[in-house]
Amino acid sequence: MRNDINEMLKEKTGTHFLDSGGAYGRHWEKNQGRDFEKEDACIIDVQANEDGTIKGLYIMFNLYHFLKAHTDTDEITEFLQKKFDEFAGRDENSDDTWEDTQNKFCKEYNIDAKHSYYTYNFENILSQDIIVVECEDEEGEDFIFLRIHQGCDARGGFGSPKIFRKSEYFEIAMNEISIGCIGGSERMTAGVDGLFDMPATYCQNNWTSDDGGYNWYYDGSTEDGKDLFDTIRYEEETKKFYCRDCGGEVYISAMESY
Repeated sequence: MRNDINEMLKEKTGTHFLDSGGAYGRHWEKNQGRDFEKEDACIIDVQANEDGTIKGLYIMFNLYHFLKAHTDTDEITEFLQKKFDEFAGRDENSDDTWEDTQNKFCKEYNIDAKHSYYTYNFENILSQDIIVVECEDEEGEDFIFLRIHQGCDARGGFGSPKIFRKSEYFEIAMNEISIGCIGGSERMTAGVDGLFDMPATYCQNNWTSDDGGYNWYYDGSTEDGKDLFDTIRYEEETKKFYCRDCGGEVYISAMESY
């Protein structure tokens, strides 16, 4: 499946003289030559003062790693993909848009396209936008059509549809971010210290956000706690974040597992 996602992210969707790709570049152009597997799951843009005080923090979930974590294929989705590709290849469908082809395919095979959305239309942390159509076939099997926005302007440049299962946390992971300090981990003894020793050994500073970083909740609480930007700092030389309380390294993560 990794190859499928890689191919989707590098699929060429062409150019148009009215788009802005000539000035800003298109996603499919930027993605050529990238080794997504070696890239970090979180793409981080930070602005900080010389003393490390953070003035701006923007976090994106690398779409490759998001799809790797939250989509899957099986015999049923592979069968449906084959049927769809054959359907799309018919002469009578050659001039249709992908959206029209999907709709005609669902009608012919009695598939209920229950809900669709385009992530451009709401806040999320994905590094590229996607179009998702949630479907259910006659046997009650749930799956999604997924297309990646590969162009520059949000209105065009979408890749061909691929069929996946989605995880139960698919939508939640589009906005979930965790930040935590691991200071004190050097005092843990392998095979001796266990789960219940961690609070006394690790620095306990941690924050989560369920809205892409607009709001941060300390230690899982929505009540007042330590302020994230008062407690962590950024060091330009190492390109890392550190805890002001204990000096330990601070890690930022998206929802890669569940």
